[in-house]
Amino acid sequence: MKQNMGTIDRVARVALAVGFASVWFLHFVTGIAGIVLLTLACVFLITSVVGACPCTIFLVLTAAAIKKPLSYSNKTLIDNSHYQGCC
Repeated sequence: MKQNMGTIDRVARVALAVGFASVWFLHFVTGIAGIVLLTLACVFLITSVVGACPCTIFLVLTAAAIKKPLSYSNKTLIDNSHYQGCC
């Protein structure tokens, strides 16, 4: 699978995974919510290790899709040719 996550995204996912897992292991969240958090922690860890998230295929949210910055034309929106300055 092609990598579609940057370093910041991977670090953020690992941090969230550690946070979710620690909340579950310390029994701050139990039951169904705890299982959901632990599952999300596992998914975040796996995707950060692999470097690819399959959800972005469906959502088309890859950072690699933006290859160059937007370029604006040299035309100005306001014609300032008659402007002489304040004094």
